[in-house]
Amino acid sequence: MSEKYYLDLFQNNQKFNVLERTFLLDKNIKIVKNYGLEIESKREEKINFKINYFPKKYCVNDVKSDIVDVLNRDNNFFMIKLNDRNKVEKILNKKTIAESIEDKIFEYMKNNPENSTIIINTIRDYKILLEEGNYHAEDKMNSEGVSSFIFFDINNKAYYTDKITNINHFIGGIIPFINVPMNLKFKIREITSDFVILEFQSEYNEEILSYASFMLTLKEILGYPMNEKYIFDFQMDGVYKIKREDSEIVGFNIQKNINLNGNKYKESIILKNVTYS
Repeated sequence: MSEKYYLDLFQNNQKFNVLERTFLLDKNIKIVKNYGLEIESKREEKINFKINYFPKKYCVNDVKSDIVDVLNRDNNFFMIKLNDRNKVEKILNKKTIAESIEDKIFEYMKNNPENSTIIINTIRDYKILLEEGNYHAEDKMNSEGVSSFIFFDINNKAYYTDKITNINHFIGGIIPFINVPMNLKFKIREITSDFVILEFQSEYNEEILSYASFMLTLKEILGYPMNEKYIFDFQMDGVYKIKREDSEIVGFNIQKNINLNGNKYKESIILKNVTYS
């Protein structure tokens, strides 16, 4: 029998544990990140979003990656305004974050003075994302990492066991400066008296940008010869568990398979609500 569920917009306080895993299949490398999230809802679609980083269990011998990790850990609190589609419209404390970074520049350099030029340039690029009137930081939060699947146009929609609910979503972080337009095809996997489990599969969204045009843009950005073949294959699927009473996210599991011209890797994001752990 066909079943239907309408997902309201949930805005109460929540705490999550997050596990991110990346497997570089051709290099046999695994990167694991564990951290916690705290979401405190406010009035007028505003929330406080805090990332509680755990000690690193991976090592990247790269100065730029290391300083970005330090910057992320030092600046892990965001005041966010959401729009009516539950997407991040504005990060309200960007100026405060930029000022905090500026105050610590010499502290960031003192332990690695031989790479001060790389550190300063990385900090400069990081701060560009936080410029007033520049929406790069909001774009990253809407398209990359766990936040892109929390602040997400999944709410205020009906879902079914026997037909698809389509959601347009941009996925970033795969290729620099490119967000990939995807169509996420949702349906109900299971529904009980307490919970609903939604699942989705993905396909490239030709209605937003033709795949041929996307590939031309990709080659141009990467500096790849236009007349040579370039393989780009991206598949993603996921499962959300939702509390029926108030549309609270109990958890989700997002899986990505990526092939960049023969460089293959898998990514996963697993989120669990602390209340239900």
